[in-house]
This record gives sequence, structure tokens and C-alpha cells, in this order.
Amino acid sequence: MRRKRLLWQLYPYFLVISLVSVGVASWYASRVLYRFHETQTGTDLVARARLVRSHVAGLLESGSPLALEDYCRTAGRDIQTRITIINADGTVVADSDEEARAMDNHADRPEVRRALDGADGTATRYSSTLRRTMVYAAVPVEGPAGVRVVVRTALPLFFLESTFRSIRLEIVLGGLLLLMLTAVAGFAISRWITRPIDEIRSGAERFAAGDLSGHIPVFKSAEIGGLAEALNSLAAQLMEKIRDMEKQRNEQAAVMASMVEGVLAVDPDERIINLNTAAANLFHLSIVEARGRGLREAIRHPGLQEFVARTLAGTQPTEGDIVLHDGEEKFLQLSGARLRDAQGRSLGALIVMNDVTRLRRLENVRRDFVANVSHELKTPITSIKGFVETLADGAVNRPEDARRFLEIIARQADRLNSIIEDLLMLSRIE
Repeated sequence: MRRKRLLWQLYPYFLVISLVSVGVASWYASRVLYRFHETQTGTDLVARARLVRSHVAGLLESGSPLALEDYCRTAGRDIQTRITIINADGTVVADSDEEARAMDNHADRPEVRRALDGADGTATRYSSTLRRTMVYAAVPVEGPAGVRVVVRTALPLFFLESTFRSIRLEIVLGGLLLLMLTAVAGFAISRWITRPIDEIRSGAERFAAGDLSGHIPVFKSAEIGGLAEALNSLAAQLMEKIRDMEKQRNEQAAVMASMVEGVLAVDPDERIINLNTAAANLFHLSIVEARGRGLREAIRHPGLQEFVARTLAGTQPTEGDIVLHDGEEKFLQLSGARLRDAQGRSLGALIVMNDVTRLRRLENVRRDFVANVSHELKTPITSIKGFVETLADGAVNRPEDARRFLEIIARQADRLNSIIEDLLMLSRIE
């Protein structure tokens, strides 16, 4: 599965948040402005009603309903406002748009009730007469006995909505422009945030590939700068440890290569982990090709295979001998021990092979030499002992025999002395 870049993970959320924020702000601003304009419309209608009230008071003194109705129609047309005159009992006296006699009683209207109580009243509601939503404002006309009539002004709400539609359009256009600017700024900020992370990722990939010589730039941000410093410190420590490991490996390789003894390391599955030059020469192997191969596949020697299996199965160091038949016999003395890690877990076995062919041959030569010397010493000693026994048995009383026997004993003693001189010379030569 292909992974997304952090930029394309952050940026869509930023756009969504920006879109929601601008949308909510635009909606809230529209609602606030709408309510403000609705309130201003109500205030304006109250002001218009107060202007009409002064004329209505004079017309009421004349007592002419027709004059009052004519004034409502004329004034309503001039100020483009519906004007309604309502008695204290709620009956409509005159209206600029409808026949007063056909209209319902208005005593239950909220703005009328408030005006009858002596205060200015405003309301927004649906008009069943005009079949549209209207904004109303009502003011009382006081007389000697209290409120005589109520002057009410009204405007259809669509006037307010038509006025506000252009304002809403400007708000929407401004919000879209703000959203575009926010998207551009958000992309730049997201790129500015992710660029250091990209550089750190590139540096980490170089480190993972083995190039520890590079240096990741340290940025001003505390978190990202701290991460870059930690990676640079890690790379420096890894480089130092790699140098130490290479030095140790080279030293170990030099030691193994210079060893006369053959060294063979196998894992618990009897696969060859490593071997030195001496071991490779003993079995005519290539070091590179032998690594990783099974012991039974690489070295076809039952004695060695049995010794390795015994070493892997045991817990104590083991010793043994094998013979190689490669044109001439080679005698190998084997020493084996288990390989364990720091936690004591078995990693395999280490076999050290010492070529003792020359020692075995020298032992055979010495054995043959000792046997020959023993045989050579035995003859004169036996001869001397025999003639001494003959002399002891009475031959010493016969001068001629005694002299002859003594000469023989002397010759055998000289022979024995010559053999001893040869042995001493061989000992000095060795």
C-alpha cells in the first residue's frame, strides 16, 4: 500500500477546517447583519410611525374617517410604507393598502398590545391579509383619557431580504476570496512545516543506506531541530561503533588467517558460519562458497560430522582425532566447544583442527627406533650375561676358556658402548 506524504495528509484537513470556519463565520456574520438590519428596519418604522402620528392626531380632531383614510393612502404611497390606524378596541380605522372594514380586529397583535400599553412596539410575522411576512412597528396616539388610537407602520420582509441579498453575496464572495487566500497560505505553511521533515527523512535514508558521513541540517524549531540533532548524534555514534567493529573484525580476520590450526564455526543446524584459510586448505574449500552451506554438503567426512554433532549435543568441550586420506594420510587432532551469546543461548559450535601428522610420524619413527635400539642392546647384554654365567659355572678355572670368554665379553661391551655413544650423539643432534 502506497503511503501518502505528510503534506497531503495535513493539507486536506486544513482545507476542510478552513472551509468550515469560513462557512460558519459567513453564516454567523450573515445572521448578525440580518438581525441588525431587521432591528434597524423596526427602528426606522417606529420613526416613520412617529412622523405619521402628528398628522393623525390632527385628523382625529376633525373627526373625518375619509380624510384619515385618504391621508394613510397618500402618506403610505409617499414613504412606501403600509400605514394602519387602529382604535383602542382593536378595530381598524384606516389602512393604506386594504379596506379597513374588511380587516380583522388587531387587538391581539403583539405590537398593538404593546402600543396600547403606552410603549412603542415592533414585531415580525406573517400577515394573513397580505399573505407575506411583514415587519411591524406601532406607536400610541395619546388623548386626555389615555391611548386613543395606534399608528402602525409595516414593510414587507422581502424588501429587507432583497437589500440583504446583495450584502450576503458580498459576504459569500469575500468568504470565497478569504478561503482561496487561506488555501494558498495553508499550502505554503504546510510545505514549510513538512520540508524539514522531508530533509530529515532523506538524511535518515542516507544513514540507513550506510552513508553516515552526511549531516542533517538543524532547524530552528525545538522539536524538529532536536530530532535532527538526535539523528546526527546517532549517526556519529554508529560511525564510531562501525569503525570499532571493523577494527575488531580485521583483527579477528588477521588472527584467524595467521593461525596454523584450522578453525571451523557452525550454527546449531550444522551450517558453516565461518572458517579460516587453514581449515579451507585442509578440505580444499573456498571460504566464500563454503559459508552458509551445510557441513554434510561441504565436507564429506563422517568422522568430522560425527564429532561436530557430538559437540553440538554436549555441554562440555570435546576432543577427538580424525584421519584424512588425501593422497597421503593426515592426522588431525580436534577440539570442540559450544558457542553461546551473552544470554547463554546456543549459537553453534567452534571446532579447532590441529594437523599432528608430523608428530605422529615422529612418534612412529621414535617407536621403531626404540624397538631397534632395544633389540640391538639386548644382543650384547644377553651375550655378556651368558658368558658371565659360564665363567661362574667353572669356566674361570680353565685359563684358555676364561681368556676367550673375557675377550668375547670385552667385544660385546665395546659394542654396547658404541651403541650408547650413537644414542648420545642422536640426542645431541635432536
